[in-house]
Amino acid sequence: MKVFLDKEGVKPDWESFRAEGHAETRPFIELPDNTDLSTKIVDGGVLRDMTSEEIEAIAQANAVAEFKAARPAVIQAIKVTVDGMEFDGDEVSQTRMARAITVMDDTDTTTWVLANNTPATVTKAQLTAALRLAGEAQTAAWVFS
Repeated sequence: MKVFLDKEGVKPDWESFRAEGHAETRPFIELPDNTDLSTKIVDGGVLRDMTSEEIEAIAQANAVAEFKAARPAVIQAIKVTVDGMEFDGDEVSQTRMARAITVMDDTDTTTWVLANNTPATVTKAQLTAALRLAGEAQTAAWVFS
């Protein structure tokens, strides 16, 4: 396998490397075809094996990136239950709840469309509880562990 060393790392495919506008004069080395490039790094223009710490740092960075990429779908899917009623708990729903709570008196009720698209009469206390639960679920979705 012919690999090319670039400031951005190892380029294993000459055609894609050339397609990026690189000249044939770039440094390259020959490696066995079964070489695992995922454990190699370019360091000062030299290809070397990564240390276990570097491999772990990359794995951690990849895990964080995957977590962040999945987070919007997790937040969009938040549902919370108060007094047997299931509320949507995504960010838009939380904003709607907060607006309604802000203008309601403690004894007011309002019609609310629940997560199953059925209308229900809810109290300010029920909306407040749903908002609190949705906010806690969202906070949990933001914490990478």
